[in-house]
This record gives sequence, structure tokens and C-alpha cells, in this order.
Amino acid sequence: MGLEQSQGFCPQCNQLRLFSRQVYDVPHVGHLLITIVTFGLWLPIWILHAILNSWSDQPWRCRECGSTPE
Repeated sequence: MGLEQSQGFCPQCNQLRLFSRQVYDVPHVGHLLITIVTFGLWLPIWILHAILNSWSDQPWRCRECGSTPE
């Protein structure tokens, strides 16, 4: 799991705050090695894994109060 951070306006705190969210990093090097060893058979699984990962991102949350931006 990784942590992304960004600065933004929190409507709950009514101030500029740091926002963060949890993201899952796709292990591209590992997928590349498996794809090479299996002569490309792993490639559809790698693509599916990357697509599903992009859909499952957590919402941004204020680091101070935990609210989500509107």
C-alpha cells in the first residue's frame, strides 16, 4: 500500500489542509518478469490487475478531521 498526499481546501476545517488517501501500487517489475517467463500469458492478468486497481482507490481525506472534500 502507498500513500498519496495533496493539499486542498477542507470544508469542515474551513482551511487549506493536507489530504491523503491509500493506494495500492501495482508491482510492474514483478508482472513484467512473470509475463516474460510465461511468454505473454500473464499479460491479460497484469492489465486486469492495473484496471481494477485504478477503480479501487480510496477517497481523499483531510489529515486533520478525516472529512472528504465535496
